[in-house]
Amino acid sequence: LFGGGGLTAVVASKLMRGVQGKNEISIEVPGVLQACIAEFYNMFYIYQLFAITISFYWDYVSVGLMFATLVFICGMIKVYTERQQRLKLRDMATIDGCVWCKRAGEWCQLPCSELCVGDVICVCVSAERDSEDDGTNVLLAADAIMVQGNAVVDESLLTGETMPIQKFPVSNDVVRRDAEASEDKKLFLFAGTQLLHATGALDLPQGVPDGAIAVVSHVGPRSVRGGLLRTLLFGAPLQLAIHSEALLVLALLLFIGICDFLVC
Repeated sequence: LFGGGGLTAVVASKLMRGVQGKNEISIEVPGVLQACIAEFYNMFYIYQLFAITISFYWDYVSVGLMFATLVFICGMIKVYTERQQRLKLRDMATIDGCVWCKRAGEWCQLPCSELCVGDVICVCVSAERDSEDDGTNVLLAADAIMVQGNAVVDESLLTGETMPIQKFPVSNDVVRRDAEASEDKKLFLFAGTQLLHATGALDLPQGVPDGAIAVVSHVGPRSVRGGLLRTLLFGAPLQLAIHSEALLVLALLLFIGICDFLVC
């Protein structure tokens, strides 16, 4: 791909219309009403409703009202907190701007959302940046493997590593490279990391004084950034005992209530 001038517009269009899709990570933020329904419509709140009903049935109105108020306030606080977290994650998932990409042998600037697997891109520091600490570092939009030049990146967003990481170009062998392998991570640039410095590439776009060349390997949800956001949104799958035993507990309470009602 690098020697052949990158993808053509036709191939890139087919990739974006196909399984790959655009280089975007969509995070749905539910409305307040939808979030409230999703929060309160579960077994925990159904159990609380039964407990509150029993308080009212035995004329403990003040206790029932206090209990209902606490449950409602706690539920609304959770709804608000989760919505704010999703809004922040949606902002994290959005990378605006353009990137230098070689299509059919010609360099052009494309929106980050139009990057495809196999695109040859130029990673370069913004010309408007005056120093490494002025806050205008370039945010990488896709996972890519280095093919020409060297780069220094900040991966603290993904790994928590505070020290800058140097990236090197891949060798000209036929060994398959894996971004998850520890020995190959030095060859990959990861989406969501900040580019601090790039140099050493020869075939650069006109007007770009220095930079490095890389080939896109993963985009959108399949990138490392997409995996991190997926973990933050859904977490690791858990099977809690309370979920499997809740129906049994509710059936037992209902049976006791019916027996008590018949006896009294």
